[in-house]
Amino acid sequence: MTDPNPFDQKLAGALRDLTRHAMASGRGAPSTDGGGVPAGTELEGPHHLAAGPTSPGGSRRSWWLGAAAVLVVALVAVVLVVRSDDGIVRTAQPGPPLDGVPAPTYVRDPLTEPEGWTAMADAPIRGRDDAITAWTGAELLVIRGNGAFSDGGGGEAGRTDGAAYDPRADRWRRIADSPFEARGSIMGADTVSAWTGKELLVWGGPEPRGAAYDPATDSWRDIDVGPLEARVGMTSVWTGSEWIVSGGIAHAAVLSYETEEDRADDVALTTGAAYDPVTGVWRPITPAPDGRIEGQAVWDGSAMITFGGYVPTRGDEPGPPAVAQAYDPVADSWRRLAAPPFQDSTGAVWTGTEVVAIVAGATDAEGNREEVDPVVTYDPEADRWTPVAGAPVPGTGTRGGPETSIANWIYPALVWTGTEVLFFGTGFTNPEQPQPLEGFALDVASRTWRELPPSGLTTRGGSSTAWIGDQLLLWGGAAYTGYTSSPYADGARYRPGPGR
Repeated sequence: MTDPNPFDQKLAGALRDLTRHAMASGRGAPSTDGGGVPAGTELEGPHHLAAGPTSPGGSRRSWWLGAAAVLVVALVAVVLVVRSDDGIVRTAQPGPPLDGVPAPTYVRDPLTEPEGWTAMADAPIRGRDDAITAWTGAELLVIRGNGAFSDGGGGEAGRTDGAAYDPRADRWRRIADSPFEARGSIMGADTVSAWTGKELLVWGGPEPRGAAYDPATDSWRDIDVGPLEARVGMTSVWTGSEWIVSGGIAHAAVLSYETEEDRADDVALTTGAAYDPVTGVWRPITPAPDGRIEGQAVWDGSAMITFGGYVPTRGDEPGPPAVAQAYDPVADSWRRLAAPPFQDSTGAVWTGTEVVAIVAGATDAEGNREEVDPVVTYDPEADRWTPVAGAPVPGTGTRGGPETSIANWIYPALVWTGTEVLFFGTGFTNPEQPQPLEGFALDVASRTWRELPPSGLTTRGGSSTAWIGDQLLLWGGAAYTGYTSSPYADGARYRPGPGR
């Protein structure tokens, strides 16, 4: 027989005491004003525990029974919220109102500062790639991420710590560690995040949990874990009032892989959910027509547009045709969009009028490798995809082949500045022979390209990036050689220059 839980003992004791009081015939009970509540008691919250007049004895019993009911409800709520063997919250946790949060802006006045790069101050955290990143309006948040790993199975555990960078003061500060456990390997469950204007929301992990970080108080709070299972390769967007998480593949399926046949038997998920941070409530959303793993998603102001990604297949068996779809959260409905002229994508950004995306591996809509333009745009008004001609050819870096192309970059960064999309990335490189970071800018109005000046950084992918209104922040990332990574802990700021 196991020892009784201390909380169970306290709960049982409190209920016994309340029962004795409730069954008493008035001895020692508080005096009342005839309404079932002790005289002079100041009430807060709902007060309708007793309805109508009662007898004095009934009043006393009603008061104790009401108090018992309130305490039982409160204790049960505590049990539901706090007492969990895995420490994960599974009830709604309301958050701060979003009053005063500015709407996103996609245009700005021309810049006046000279073009150039400036090194960022040394960070108080170790290097990492694929970190949770957010711009709060005052600081760049960098949280969690991957340490070094190798295809031999060695390497470091994922990071759990984080830091915030103030670009005006060129100063970092450590922030509270996240409540999420470190990602143990490249097959670990993913997390997704969204900045609401008040808090950073994070969801995921092998035993999925939810949490919110408040930079003003440097504290985390638990949020409801919601209805979704642990996943890998899901997408998410912030709508301005809800956070939508959708797609991917079940983490349990990934962990069960022993052969390629196992992988081919699994399916991409179509399910998703939307989270309201003010009420703290998740709602399941209508399943998508097609599931994809590691797809792209952008919010266009009224719908979540998703495209790219892959579906498990057997051997050289071709995957299904490329798809794009849009989810309307108001109608809770999906619609199919024009099929993109490519199968997969490694990055995308919304400019306020169109999507700009990188074609992964230069593959066509059927997944065949061929010479295609590595950058495309999508106009939701016209429901049309258009290749962007003239993309620069990087001087270094490949991804599984001899060709060099933006399409072969690993974990590239795309940032919208208000007039241009900035591109940064890397292919497979040798960390012992570092190459300079290459960057390119696409003027979306003229469809013209330019090469960015040297940054002083080495080539990398998976960096933490943000456009903050007048400059780009780029920190961290890693160099990749096969399935080996070498993370960096440096960064720089870039100003595009006058007129841009």
